[in-house]
Amino acid sequence: PYCQAMGPIVNRLAVDFAGRANVAQVDVLVQGDLARRYQVSAVPTFVFFENGGEVRRQVGTSTYEDLAGKLQALVAAP
Repeated sequence: PYCQAMGPIVNRLAVDFAGRANVAQVDVLVQGDLARRYQVSAVPTFVFFENGGEVRRQVGTSTYEDLAGKLQALVAAP
């Protein structure tokens, strides 16, 4: 399953970073192949990509501010 507690934060990030970053939630029970492909073994897991490759991973709940800061650093990077 996906982490319902993080849902509102992920939704807010998707809105706030629209046009600059793709933000999505994955239900690992529904999309198990995708979870296995990216070796997601705990929920929640946040996987950050840049140019198609993984550049950061965070496992466990987080705050909006923490995740937004990480996304901002990626979208601002040259």
